[in-house]
Amino acid sequence: MSGSDCEHDECTSPRHHEPSYENQMKTKCLAHPFAKPTTIRIGDVGVFTPNGSFLKHFNVCEPSEMPPYFIPMSTPLRTEDVATFFDFDHHTYLTTDSISHREEFSSGNIGARFTTSDADGAILALPGGAVRTELRELSKFRDFVTANTENWTRYLRGMMLEEPELRLITGQLSAPFWGIATFSGNTDRSLTLLFNQMGPEKDSKYTWTAPPFVKTSVSGKMRFSRPSDTLAVMAYTISPREGVVTSARKPVKSSSSVDGESPCRDVGPSPHHICDSINDRLLKMTKAKIALSHDRDWVAVLTQSDKTLPNEAELIKRIFAANELAHDEGVTYLRWKAKRVEAATPADLLKDIDKLRDTLDEVGESDLAKRADVLHSITENILTYLRVSKNRDPRDSNFLLSIAVGNVTEEVKIMNDLRQQRASTLYLFASTMWARFMTGGDVRFMDQAISHFQKALGVDNRHEASMFELATALWMRFTRYNQLQDLNEVVMLYRALLFNRSPNNPNVVEWLNGIGLALWERYKRTKAMNDMDHAISYLRRASISYPAPCDPFTLSNLGNILMAKARAFKDTSESDEAIVSYRKALNSVTPLHPNRSAFLSNLGDALCYRYERRFVLADLNEAIRCYERALELPAPHHRDRVASLKLCADKLHLRWNRTADVEDLELAVKHYQEAKRQAHPQHPKYASVTEALILAQRDLENCMRHRSDYASPPPSSQPSPVMEHSPVPMLRPTSWSTTPVTHPVASTTPYRTMPKYRIVSRSHTMKPYTRPRRDSSSESDAGNVHGFPHHRAKSPVPKSPLSSFNRSAQHHPKRHHTMPGMPTGIPL
Repeated sequence: MSGSDCEHDECTSPRHHEPSYENQMKTKCLAHPFAKPTTIRIGDVGVFTPNGSFLKHFNVCEPSEMPPYFIPMSTPLRTEDVATFFDFDHHTYLTTDSISHREEFSSGNIGARFTTSDADGAILALPGGAVRTELRELSKFRDFVTANTENWTRYLRGMMLEEPELRLITGQLSAPFWGIATFSGNTDRSLTLLFNQMGPEKDSKYTWTAPPFVKTSVSGKMRFSRPSDTLAVMAYTISPREGVVTSARKPVKSSSSVDGESPCRDVGPSPHHICDSINDRLLKMTKAKIALSHDRDWVAVLTQSDKTLPNEAELIKRIFAANELAHDEGVTYLRWKAKRVEAATPADLLKDIDKLRDTLDEVGESDLAKRADVLHSITENILTYLRVSKNRDPRDSNFLLSIAVGNVTEEVKIMNDLRQQRASTLYLFASTMWARFMTGGDVRFMDQAISHFQKALGVDNRHEASMFELATALWMRFTRYNQLQDLNEVVMLYRALLFNRSPNNPNVVEWLNGIGLALWERYKRTKAMNDMDHAISYLRRASISYPAPCDPFTLSNLGNILMAKARAFKDTSESDEAIVSYRKALNSVTPLHPNRSAFLSNLGDALCYRYERRFVLADLNEAIRCYERALELPAPHHRDRVASLKLCADKLHLRWNRTADVEDLELAVKHYQEAKRQAHPQHPKYASVTEALILAQRDLENCMRHRSDYASPPPSSQPSPVMEHSPVPMLRPTSWSTTPVTHPVASTTPYRTMPKYRIVSRSHTMKPYTRPRRDSSSESDAGNVHGFPHHRAKSPVPKSPLSSFNRSAQHHPKRHHTMPGMPTGIPL
């Protein structure tokens, strides 16, 4: 809350317990939280204040705000450079693990009751949800820091800052409604806090009901005059070597050293940020002028077992073990090291299966619990072998699958005899039935697998493997029977998987892709805009995944949905983001990736759409390059070659209409001819290819005819009787003579100066042609001579633009399908 927000916000205390709140909420927000939220933008440079807020100095995206000696960014920040998505749903409450809460409904209003017995705790209430905004490519800001290496030290000296670190905001978590409560030194064994909504939804007001020692603050009214408050940020920490003020650092309690380095400060009582310690160590390890670290460096090393933030010594050890040093013109920073995961080979799995079968024979029937465990391990190895082995004999697969079915059936029977229910056992039985369905296609096994996945969730409702496999099975059943109930259950399962928000889960990208596709499929059936927005939001969240990169298929799916929205709403901003996603997907695959042709075609289609909306020739040029690169791929690595050839030729023909470059037209004719040769008459594109080839050849012939070195072929010896008596001017002389030929109806105009006509059909969206009415007196008088009606003199026929053919010709009119016998008098 800033001073200007007092009329909207209520604060029962001037200060929160800032260190306690920040440390406890870092693992919940996965960012640096603020005990005193304020309005922040991406690109702001400033410092974190001791009272839990942010003090802005300037914004790197606004050259007018920067000091005059700073070098601006090479390219401005565009809308598609930032990803915005829903991070928390409505009525979300982030609390420490010891605080329990439940929602309450009274008089149509929604609230929550919190109870705890701990001495310290923190609560962040988000009744309206929260939106996260992240910079897609951090290198954009890192290049700005590198370009101003000397200027950061100069700025710190000029400002005389006590803190030597500056923060450059790259992402934020914002919300229109929020409530914060913190307490320390609680002795009440049943502390109860209430967070209530007052008034109707359109004029919401939220209040806390808590003891006096609990520090609370709220922002409870929608403010349309300015953006939402920022609750947490992701930022770069910039530490110049010569700008460090040693006296500004407070004495801290030392802890264990890391790899012989100086002792690290403890995160708990220290007001310093973890990135400050990272930069201190980077400056000691290198001779760089500036140390640069980011909040994602410590977020990326958190594990699913970290309920609270580990101490700084442990975090520093993890960070430097998972990253490597990188240098760029006097700036040192950390770069994530890719980890190679060695999967078990099929041969190793078969050896393990043989060893486990020997162990099973030794156990016998004496120890049923141990026998069940061995049977479980054998079945898991068999299913893993069937999944990873490629060149296997189907008979061997059926034999191993029959062994797996027998083992898992015996395991289930043993657990029933022991009167024990394990979610892992039911999950394994369902997975075995699913494998039988995928191998044989029997629908009974699919239904049986779904039933046992649901039973496993009945035993443990947080079993992630069962939820994910059940969602996959229900999606398969939905594609077969098209039942909306299955699709709704798929969405619910993926939301349950994402609700836990375990940090750095390797399966999160796959879950986000799954729920995005499910919501998009439901939108196509129900036309609910909320489903489309959330589908895009989930896929945007997956597109900025770190440290595990987003796979190219998820990026392509995001581009497809954005393009569908752009075409539906005639918006180019969505197409800009789709193009960014397609480019990122294309850059993440190898040159011989089996789907590279599809990624190139998607990018080309998006660029053509944007060209049709903005008429920027650079988009059309890049689209043609994408189509040509797709044609250069070997045969197994591209889609239907006939369709690809026609698509490339269409765009070349379109560019010829814009630039009048005859080379584009010649290449388009060449592609049309090749497509016609490869397409048989029953091909769905055969008719369109043939028609497009005729039009392109006609345009090419017209272009060549008006060249100075063009030589027409000799005509026939006898004129055609049909042409001789035709009322339409002839397109070719009937005799090879220097004197003009006279026809009964046609004029005696020489052929070379004869106006050209083309026959077109009018669009079905155009109104029928009517002669314009002359309502003005000036026009009627111009048509009379001495009071008698007289025909107006015809204006000279405009000269064909092809007669003065050049490369700077204007845009040609769009081609239509020809219909003989309907001359319209439009000059070609």
